[in-house]
Amino acid sequence: MQQSVPSGDHRETLRYYRAVAERMVAFLVDRPVAVRSRSPGSFARRVGGSSIRVKNAGDLIERVEQGAMAFYVSPVADSGEIWFALRMEPRGVPFEVVRLTALKLHLVLEDTGLDGLTVFDGDSGIWLLWTYGVVDPDELTGDIWSFQRSVAAALQVRIEERLDGTPERDRIGRWMGWEGRVTRIEGTGTGDGVIVSAKAMSLDGLVRVPFSLNEDTLLAAVPVSRGDLYRFGRERYASRDRARR
Repeated sequence: MQQSVPSGDHRETLRYYRAVAERMVAFLVDRPVAVRSRSPGSFARRVGGSSIRVKNAGDLIERVEQGAMAFYVSPVADSGEIWFALRMEPRGVPFEVVRLTALKLHLVLEDTGLDGLTVFDGDSGIWLLWTYGVVDPDELTGDIWSFQRSVAAALQVRIEERLDGTPERDRIGRWMGWEGRVTRIEGTGTGDGVIVSAKAMSLDGLVRVPFSLNEDTLLAAVPVSRGDLYRFGRERYASRDRARR
């Protein structure tokens, strides 16, 4: 892979990844990895016929030295551990609508006793991640991916219930210009709002790794607590300097 970013920016990218490498490795080990540089179309999941692997911080930094800017990972680990990976992204509405929706998602998770990780994706979306641990497919009715999509649909319904009659819903209504649903599952229906996407939850799916940079915006995919979401600003909370600290 050829280095494809200006030397000054590349040095800053190296400095950033050296600071966060240990935090990132926990999300990378024992999983197939994909890397992207800033060159158009530069995306790799395999090298020399083998899946890319990152075993430690040194491996990660070596990839960055070779030009990698962003890191993605499979939701399926070699051990059989599976992540639930849901992404909320805006369509025709401000990022603020996604932020407010994510706040309600946190409350839904608290209602159901789930301990999920919310991650800003470095652009305009927010990920929800949690682990099922190692899943035995024989214990599921149907396949794991259908099961996860049904969970995503159930969460979407609960988010709408949490939004109904709230100041947040009133603010979103003013932005959107209607009082219908704020969210919808990707691939169902048309119109603007917050798209709830479960497409990462497949054998070929990928999730942007927490603390990875976004190759387009150069903002970091930072974990965001419910408290932070109340005042979250992308440039302020996801800059390389802030994420590095």
